[in-house]
Amino acid sequence: MQLKANFITRNQKDILKARHRHERDKRLCDRVKSILLLDEGWTYPQVAHALLLEDDTIRRYYKIYSEDGKEALLNLNYTWKACWLSQNQLEQLKIYVKEEAPHSAKQVINFAKDRFGICYTPSAMVSLLHRLNFTYKKPKLIPGKVHEEAKKLFSQELEKEFAQTDQLLSLDGVHPQHNSKPSYGWYEKGSKAILLTNTGRKRININGALDVKRLEFTTLSSNSINAQSALDLFKKWEEKYPFAQRIVVICDNAA
Repeated sequence: MQLKANFITRNQKDILKARHRHERDKRLCDRVKSILLLDEGWTYPQVAHALLLEDDTIRRYYKIYSEDGKEALLNLNYTWKACWLSQNQLEQLKIYVKEEAPHSAKQVINFAKDRFGICYTPSAMVSLLHRLNFTYKKPKLIPGKVHEEAKKLFSQELEKEFAQTDQLLSLDGVHPQHNSKPSYGWYEKGSKAILLTNTGRKRININGALDVKRLEFTTLSSNSINAQSALDLFKKWEEKYPFAQRIVVICDNAA
C-alpha cells in the first residue's frame, strides 16, 4: 500500500528532525528517518533499501508512529497495546518452542508474527517466554547411538536391487571432530536439553565407502576431499573388487 505524503504536520516534522540531530542511538535515528522519508512520499521498499532494513520493519515503524505517536516510536522497549496472545495462541506458541527449541527470541517473534499477525519486541518476547516457564540454556551432550534395526532393514532393501556379481558401496566423506558444540536455545524449565556428541580427537578429512554386503570399509585420508582424492579412492575399489561385474556407488551430491 502506498502512503499519502505529508501525513505529519510541519511542527511534528521539526520535532523529529531536532531529535534526529541530537540522537546518538542509530536505531532511533533510523526510526525517525523512516517516518520523515515516508512523509516525503517514499515507498516502504525505497525507505528499506536506503536504510538497509526490511520492508516489514519500516511498516512496523509507521504503524507504531501512526497509532501511538513519537514517544512510542522512540521507545526501544515499546510493545503495542494490542500485542497480547489469547490462551489458544499461547498454547500454540508453547508447542512451537517445545518442538523447535529456537536459538533466539527473534525466531519466536517471527513465529508469532507469521502465525498470529502479532508483533513483539525482543525484550517483551523474552519476558513472555519466562512467564511461560521457558529458560535459555545449552543442551546436555550424550553419546549418539545407531538404530540397528533400521540399518538392517535398509541393507536388506538395497540388496534386493542388485545382482550377486555387483559390488554395492555407500560413499561419503567425514570430518571428525572431538565433540559437538552445543549452543543456547529456549527450553521448558525442568526439561532435559540433550545433544548427541561426535567422537574423535582432531579434525581430519576421510573419504570412504561401506561395503554393504560385508560391512567393510575402504577409506582414504587426505588433506582435502576433492576430485583427485576421489579418483584415488576409485582406484582402491578396482584393486579390492577385481571380479565385480559392476561397482555401484551410492553417494550424495557433493561437487
